[in-house]
Amino acid sequence: MSDRILQTRILYSPDHRIRVFQKGFIPGTNPEPLVQVISGDYGHIVFTENGQRLWTVYPGGWVTYYPTPRSSGSVASYEINSDEESVWIPPLTASPVMSENSVYMAGGNINGGKGSHLIKLTYKPQNNDIEAIQFPFNFKTSGGELSAIAFSPFNSKKYIAPLPTGNFIFLQMAVIILLSKL
Repeated sequence: MSDRILQTRILYSPDHRIRVFQKGFIPGTNPEPLVQVISGDYGHIVFTENGQRLWTVYPGGWVTYYPTPRSSGSVASYEINSDEESVWIPPLTASPVMSENSVYMAGGNINGGKGSHLIKLTYKPQNNDIEAIQFPFNFKTSGGELSAIAFSPFNSKKYIAPLPTGNFIFLQMAVIILLSKL
């Protein structure tokens, strides 16, 4: 690994103990001070567009977007306002398409109603806003809330969703299979 690469590395850290989201440069082997970006209980930090963009989520489903996290703050946010939010800090995962500037959030209902849905969030630079698209399947109908998501590394159209009940749901396009406890 070249020295140039080491000099450009940055650490991003959600720190639950001191309730801040921090970033710091890691140019060498000595400890480096972290810079507080914002305070709160941030739980997930996700990178999109080949690692160039940063997304994070706050309890209750407030998602913030940083187009240039190394040098600037958040420019857009989205908050899900469901009748019954399904998880305290909704899990985020990056789109399986590495070049896409989208994340997937687990839980809630973008229309304000009840339910636990998979939600795709995409940053729209033309109006500096985040577009939310809700997938139709309600995970509450299978006995639980959507509490985590993971895409297949072999097929970007397949994902698995574990439920708090211990069941797993495997989804491929419009096909939904409920797997019993593994």
